[in-house]
Amino acid sequence: MIEAIGEALLNVFGFPNVLVVLLGVTVSMLFGALPGLGGIVILTLSLPIIMAMETKLAMMVFAASIGGITFGGSISAILLNVPGTVANIATVFDGHPLARQGRAGYALAISATASALGSVFGYVIFLILLPVVRSVVFSFGPPEFFLMALLGISLIASLTQSEPVKGLISAGLGFLVAFIGYSPITGDVRYAFDLDYLWDGVHTGVIAIGIFAVSEMFFLAVKGEELVQDTGVVRPTVRDVLDGVRFVLANFFLLVRSAVIGCVVGIIPGVGANVAAFLAYAQAQATSRNRANFGRGAPEGVLAPEASNDAKDGGALLPTVAFGIPGSAPHAILLVGLLLLGLNPGKELLTTHQATVFTLVLALIAANVWTSVLGLLFANQLVKITRIRVTLIIPIVLVISFVGAFVLRNNLLDAFAVLVFGFIGYGMKKYNYSFITFILAYVLGEIAEVSLFQTLLISDTGFLIFVTRPISLVLTLLILVALGLPLVAPLKRAWTRRQLPDAS
Repeated sequence: MIEAIGEALLNVFGFPNVLVVLLGVTVSMLFGALPGLGGIVILTLSLPIIMAMETKLAMMVFAASIGGITFGGSISAILLNVPGTVANIATVFDGHPLARQGRAGYALAISATASALGSVFGYVIFLILLPVVRSVVFSFGPPEFFLMALLGISLIASLTQSEPVKGLISAGLGFLVAFIGYSPITGDVRYAFDLDYLWDGVHTGVIAIGIFAVSEMFFLAVKGEELVQDTGVVRPTVRDVLDGVRFVLANFFLLVRSAVIGCVVGIIPGVGANVAAFLAYAQAQATSRNRANFGRGAPEGVLAPEASNDAKDGGALLPTVAFGIPGSAPHAILLVGLLLLGLNPGKELLTTHQATVFTLVLALIAANVWTSVLGLLFANQLVKITRIRVTLIIPIVLVISFVGAFVLRNNLLDAFAVLVFGFIGYGMKKYNYSFITFILAYVLGEIAEVSLFQTLLISDTGFLIFVTRPISLVLTLLILVALGLPLVAPLKRAWTRRQLPDAS
């Protein structure tokens, strides 16, 4: 492990590799600062780029893309009252009132410092828990991997959707697409409809670009609105920036509590940074001596959500690399990238490619710190990015998407497939179907199929093997709990309505 860490340090901080992180963070932060666009687009567009890179450079590109998203979103949240990403919604409550009071630099400095320290805390926790997770992964066999795939999909479908049935439908669609082409077991061609193009299935990068990037551009085009409006906020000052940094350091325990919340929430697949941010905001308000000030410009209301939504990345990375279950939307794209590079999450990634994992983690730490430094130095200039017109962004992103899809395999039909999945993604977004569940089911489809086949081969009791092995039994029970969670809220509401007449 020490050798792997040493190799990772050379990979990340050696010249000119470090320039990849610095440049990537800058681009990612600009995308994160664009309300309605979100940093997920830059992550998706990086998929064709990494295909031509060495693994270590590809990890740094992903780290840079993830590292700049969240703080980039806080810039527009604080200065313009429009969160750049859903993770920054809670930051708006007190960040923008501070900016309207002429303390924009103070709020930005709190956000930048809390983001940097929160992310470092999250990845340190990741490194501490990694040996424990490795021992768990080594005890897994085909039945456990099959059940982990189902558990991840069940959790995401149940916890991230206001309509869990739609989440499960999204998973079903993902499985259907995953089964197109040659069967990994029998070699038969399935669902190809006599099209040679579909014999090898649909490329993972093509699906990701269409579902995430192209569909988002279609949605923005149909929406037809400007990104933001000028709110006349006073520009940041150097004194406010220094005061903001000091405030975070003086409230270290609030920072740690918020980061812990982010880590725990991040480990739960699919819950997302917005949940982590709101929970951290709630605990900050509950423990504050100035609760009445929340919503009017409380600095704690900026510190807590920003520390939490950056710390959650460390937690979300854990199930991604250990079990192939992404803890958030950016990590779903990261999972796609790992598979495109031939890196299978789980035992192989945590043993054979240890240096790759540490390269990713160290690059993420460097990216988050550099993002905060850039945010403090250039906040005045970055706010101008949020005034770019949608009509300028859409054609550029679409061209990059189609060209990137073609570059993946030098196949013109991939560009047409991206268009098809762009329309599919637009429909899913419009009618509130889950992107993450779809892409996760697609990615895990082959793994689940092969694991199920292997399980039945080694089983003397058929499907009973899933309840006769201790770990399998626990996973089976967790799946049932996850599928039962959506039933709890309606039953609780029905019980409450039934009790109301008695109370009156």
